[in-house]
Amino acid sequence: FYIDPESVWAVVHDLFYARMRKAGPIPTGKLPAVLAYRVGASTPSTTQLERALINRIVTLDDIDLAVRTAISQPHGYRPLPRLQRTTKLAVKMSAGQCSDNSIERAEHLAQEYRDFWREERSGNPAARAAQTRLERQLLRISDDATQATLAEVPRGPAFWQALQRLLAAMPLPGLPSGMDSELLLGGLCELTSQCKVWFSDSFDVDQAIEAIQRGRGQTS
Repeated sequence: FYIDPESVWAVVHDLFYARMRKAGPIPTGKLPAVLAYRVGASTPSTTQLERALINRIVTLDDIDLAVRTAISQPHGYRPLPRLQRTTKLAVKMSAGQCSDNSIERAEHLAQEYRDFWREERSGNPAARAAQTRLERQLLRISDDATQATLAEVPRGPAFWQALQRLLAAMPLPGLPSGMDSELLLGGLCELTSQCKVWFSDSFDVDQAIEAIQRGRGQTS
């Protein structure tokens, strides 16, 4: 059968355009960073490069969905369905009706938190115990934020804001060097990924992810 190349091009272009705009501007456009390199300066690690790009990544699954949508509607495709992330963090925040921007930020902060402790554990034998102690404190803050937002509908956005207020108002003792409020929020996001923190009433996250993936398959 005939595939309209213009429809395919348009839908994939719009996908990249939307993802880049959502991630926000980069003043240097990335390219000048190469020109700005000075002899003797350290080059960024693979982890740092990945962290800088995580909000702009378009996966092959995203492109596949976009192309299949264009093929099924070659003469003027309808707007793309919302592209839902299928990480546990994203699915749980979506269930709490958090915005896409909050979810993108949460994914980014969770990755930064994981990177922080990966580096700490590589050279500090006491880092694992310090991380466990910190996460106990973060779970207490999560519990306080939950109690403060039980009556909110939807709960997710109010809970997200409450977490940030509590972190700002309750400085934790004995934080590792380099840990700040954004990384602490990333820790709560990572605990959400581990199903220790919820943005809504609890539910079967794995089943919800399977349902999203089945829904994507049905659009093909």
